[in-house]
Amino acid sequence: MHLSYLREYVALARYMNISKASRELHMTQSNLSKHIRQIELEVGADLVSHGNRLEFTPAGLYFLDQANKVVDLFDGISSKCREIETADIDPLVIRQPTFNDAGTLEFYRILDRFRSRYADVPVRFTLVRYASPSAMIRAESVDAHVIYEFGDVARIAGDYAERGFLAYPLCSEKFGVWLDESHHLAKQDAIEVEDLKGLPVLESNQTFAPLAAAISGLCRSRGFDPTFEFRTINSFAEMITYGASKAVRVFPMSVKDDPQLKMNQGMRLVPLADGTEIQAMLLMDASSKRKKAAALLQNMLEGLDRGMDAASR
Repeated sequence: MHLSYLREYVALARYMNISKASRELHMTQSNLSKHIRQIELEVGADLVSHGNRLEFTPAGLYFLDQANKVVDLFDGISSKCREIETADIDPLVIRQPTFNDAGTLEFYRILDRFRSRYADVPVRFTLVRYASPSAMIRAESVDAHVIYEFGDVARIAGDYAERGFLAYPLCSEKFGVWLDESHHLAKQDAIEVEDLKGLPVLESNQTFAPLAAAISGLCRSRGFDPTFEFRTINSFAEMITYGASKAVRVFPMSVKDDPQLKMNQGMRLVPLADGTEIQAMLLMDASSKRKKAAALLQNMLEGLDRGMDAASR
């Protein structure tokens, strides 16, 4: 059914006269009558009486009410589309998360809420190489970035705030060690952090080494520095398939259900022992001078924080 037919139906109801309605619509009476009949055929009910006097049937009155709503909705959507096209709103640019972990999934839920609230703000994901998340945000190449840190959430957020960043907590979770089943640690139910001492931990030198900060913080809390083995790796899929039987990979435990892991036979994800939770956080520039899209997301995050504080009281 053409939208124009609904407009013609509404016009007919306004005049209750097919001659006057056809003149307003700049069409012949026969074409208008044909279109009304086409609507009736598609609906499967008589909407207009076909006697000497023009009247709407009960079904026709109901259809008129709904047709008005459809026409108004379409006009509103069209108006919003024209507004978006001419507004030239900068997109919210997000660094494509590395993992499908609990922190990333929480961020996606927040992003869904953002899109519902600000439908006119474009959202774009990007995958880029750079030294660190903070460097990329400072360069305004991205507006938001999922990061991982070890330690107290308030302390981490405070440290970033001193540098001019907002670090919004997404979730806390354990680390796991991804290693070959032939590895001497693979038979344990849980791996102690101290077991990583001297072991090569595989990380990427193509991107920002996503978990390096959290791994370093965790190991240093036990009195030693991790031994990283950096390789040319561009993605999570490459990380889990890279042929390095002696090196281990450290991932958030929530990736255990990732189908990519399950496809790699002969490997195992073993949790680190208790007390090794890491923090997944969303990093943004805290400056009020950032572009509109980033400011809207930051305001929404602050609102979520207030909501959680109120719920806890």
